[in-house]
Amino acid sequence: MSCRRLCVGLFCETWGSGGIESFLLNVLPYVDRERFHIRIITVKLESDFYLQRLLKMGVELDCFSESNRSSHARFYTFYKMLHTNQYDVLHFHLFEGMALGYVQAAKAAGVPVRIVHSHNTDLRKSFFRPLKLAVHECAKFVFSDAATYRLACSRSAARFLFPAEDDITGRWVYIPNGIRAEQFSFDADKRRVMRRELGIGSELVVGCIGRLCRQKNQRFLLRAFARLHEREPRSRLVLVGEGIDEQELRKLANSFGIWNAVTFYGVSQHIPELLWAFDVLAFPSLFEGLGIVAVEAQAACLPVVCSDYIPQEAAVTDLVRFLSLEAGEEGWADALLHAKCMKRRDMRQEIHQAGYAIESTAEKLQALWAGEAYS
Repeated sequence: MSCRRLCVGLFCETWGSGGIESFLLNVLPYVDRERFHIRIITVKLESDFYLQRLLKMGVELDCFSESNRSSHARFYTFYKMLHTNQYDVLHFHLFEGMALGYVQAAKAAGVPVRIVHSHNTDLRKSFFRPLKLAVHECAKFVFSDAATYRLACSRSAARFLFPAEDDITGRWVYIPNGIRAEQFSFDADKRRVMRRELGIGSELVVGCIGRLCRQKNQRFLLRAFARLHEREPRSRLVLVGEGIDEQELRKLANSFGIWNAVTFYGVSQHIPELLWAFDVLAFPSLFEGLGIVAVEAQAACLPVVCSDYIPQEAAVTDLVRFLSLEAGEEGWADALLHAKCMKRRDMRQEIHQAGYAIESTAEKLQALWAGEAYS
């Protein structure tokens, strides 16, 4: 293998404050920068929340277009950009099939290694969703062969983005979304500090972390928490994140009479401290590629109540309970009310044994980038 430093582009169609961005920021400190020059490539910058962390790591972010032009026009712009910036590896972190057109453009531009990494299991509900799903299914058959390697954070995510025969033949590789387990190791003193900052004493605290949007299903959670709050008035709900549904969710909290018991915390870079402050994590999503926050919660020894749309790979300890949304608000209120944990303990060993150590994930990715795996 050549000693030349390889140029690796990490492609995200949008860059904001979501799960893929968090995953990449977890991985990057463990990348050998003497072997790999890393650049983030995105079509649209949705949030500058993580930009300072990228700058501190010396990672450049290229936003090549914020245009609302057609997909084909964006693919061509991307193709031209690849003739200006030479990449040895492009690692595409994707949500849906049409974005595989960028992989085809990279193949046409002569990029030697093209890795497609699936992070999603469905498309958001909308009037055009049936048409988008049809385009998605068509695109994944037309473009998926442009990938050198196919990765996924769960089997459900692989089935969503790759052709059905790939699941039968095992043509894709499972890569756990690793975390820094020691970062989440429970700290009782910091729990007390964060609860004071939240204005919380001995109340039962239900937390939810994620974009405020339909996918994450906070509307349902507000209804369930309203039922819980009737039974346990000394309870609080903390919503961590930002998104297009925020104003609607605030109105719902007011209409349910729980306004004073709900905290809209916004985005945060203090996720471990918040997880320590919570008593249970609610995760009622309608779909997820994995749900990395559930793994982080388990590392913090926090009970998690998940919808059964969350992939089974997210349950790496016995702290997770899967519950159908069909159980309704009462069923979820009961589950959250009775999920409060036993004494919280150090979970690092369990997380590492489950394969979710970030060091292991970084090693696997670097081996793929260098062409050392599956050769």
